[in-house]
Amino acid sequence: MKATLLKTVFTLFVFLFFSSLSAQIQTVNSEKVSITVQQTMIPFLKTIPSNICRYYGIKDTTEINIATVGNPIPVYYLDHDTLMFSNTWRVPLLVNQEFRALFTVFNDKGNYSIVDFGATILAKDIQKYTQENNILGIFRVFPLQKDFFILLNENSELIFDPIPTIPNQKCSLNAILKSIKF
Repeated sequence: MKATLLKTVFTLFVFLFFSSLSAQIQTVNSEKVSITVQQTMIPFLKTIPSNICRYYGIKDTTEINIATVGNPIPVYYLDHDTLMFSNTWRVPLLVNQEFRALFTVFNDKGNYSIVDFGATILAKDIQKYTQENNILGIFRVFPLQKDFFILLNENSELIFDPIPTIPNQKCSLNAILKSIKF
């Protein structure tokens, strides 16, 4: 009887230990990301033909000259039951403090490069959401084909808000894990 109780307590301890580990987030330095985008942004944007700039949230070529870089947002993914940093950031393109589009920057062994550009709707969603919330990153859940904003609640626990956001839909990592059918 004591062995069964001890085994149950041990199993519960291991479960709680791994659950707490999986709900931690790796902090990342975004300084080199900002520098990379700032240095390469204008030449990159000038390669976009003027007749399709509007598809990237740019009204005309004069806006390219006043564009600035927003704060990089780290992107995480799920590895079994743990949040892992993807070596990827989404970086807002700002024109007059308005999020217009997102650069995707990837770090490959210390080499930072823009690998994608666009996502004008997501850029607007991020700007609207970050006006009222301090996000830690974006969490991509490939099995659900869904992205989440990562936040800390009042107890300093990670919570996740699906994108696009719906009122009162914030959830825990465990709730996301339960919704994935392995």
